[in-house]
Amino acid sequence: MSPKIKNVPSCFTPAELAQYLDKIGLGSTPRPLEPTLDTLTKVTRHHLTAFMFENLGMHYSDTHIVDPSPSIVFRRAVLEGRGSWCFGLNGLLLEMLRAIGFKAYACCARVEGSKVQAHALSLVTPSDTRGATYMVDAGFAARTAVWPIRLRHGETVPGVSTGEEQRLVRAAHPASSIDWSDDNDGSETLHPGTEGEGAKVDDLGPMWNQNWAFESRQSASSAWIPLLHFSTTEMFIEDFCEMSIALSLKPSGLFWPSVLVVKFFVEEDSEGDADGEDGEAGGMGRGGELGRLILHQNILKRKFGRVALTGSDMGKEPAREEVLEVFNTERERVAALKKYFGIEITDAEVGNIQGRVSALPL
Repeated sequence: MSPKIKNVPSCFTPAELAQYLDKIGLGSTPRPLEPTLDTLTKVTRHHLTAFMFENLGMHYSDTHIVDPSPSIVFRRAVLEGRGSWCFGLNGLLLEMLRAIGFKAYACCARVEGSKVQAHALSLVTPSDTRGATYMVDAGFAARTAVWPIRLRHGETVPGVSTGEEQRLVRAAHPASSIDWSDDNDGSETLHPGTEGEGAKVDDLGPMWNQNWAFESRQSASSAWIPLLHFSTTEMFIEDFCEMSIALSLKPSGLFWPSVLVVKFFVEEDSEGDADGEDGEAGGMGRGGELGRLILHQNILKRKFGRVALTGSDMGKEPAREEVLEVFNTERERVAALKKYFGIEITDAEVGNIQGRVSALPL
């Protein structure tokens, strides 16, 4: 018998789920949300625009540690209007999906080029997909998946910017010691399919302890570039809390040298179906487009990616980028965090970043 994802109770109460849905713009839904693929798509995309990716706790807090515990992230994101990084954002999304009734669990991933696993994502089986499982990731900063992607070799969806595509492929990490090729003798096959060891990759059912790559390309004529490598082995919040501590305190870590905040937004001139069933978030209907506001250390940029919500709208305009501000001092950066992201950094927090490589002159 093939294993399947089972229902796991959420750590959040129905009241907290209601607060979350209000925050992401789905609180006015006339009927209770069902754990369908349509609901998964709506919740994931509304989550993406409601909560920013940020590593501010690592730089401005007194502990310099980002705590991804769901209760902490709920307070920080839903109640206080801040955000978190991958462990926190995807952990919050996972628990809210479970509260809706989805069968889902968390996995760990390795960012391309990184020597350690330092990313989280989730695998979800909607109720109406005949057992098909989808990868969702709302915490990969500016390169995150903007659609749920079916866990099927070669499955491709529109990406973040104009013409970009994202896909999942069965692929081991380049440094893996395991031979995953189809031309081995099959005597020690690690990926049984729905019809036994002879099943083709595309015919495989849910796969546990399998290796996958999340890839992107900028256009149909470009080469595919791996962004993440992940295994379908289940991970737990305790694992991510430990990883978050290590990432927070490691001088050679990805986020040590830079303050980073990324917020997706619906473009104001979008021709979204504001009165349609997705209209709760204004422009998140079928024609809406996403842009990104990115603060990276001392530069604030706005990127208009023409991320259409239907494939037929892709590529109508070239992607564009605008530099909004360049910061010379910490005070200028703090002012920008308040102006553009609604985040207030206290004087004490400004003091906490002093002496770190990410600090700017006062």
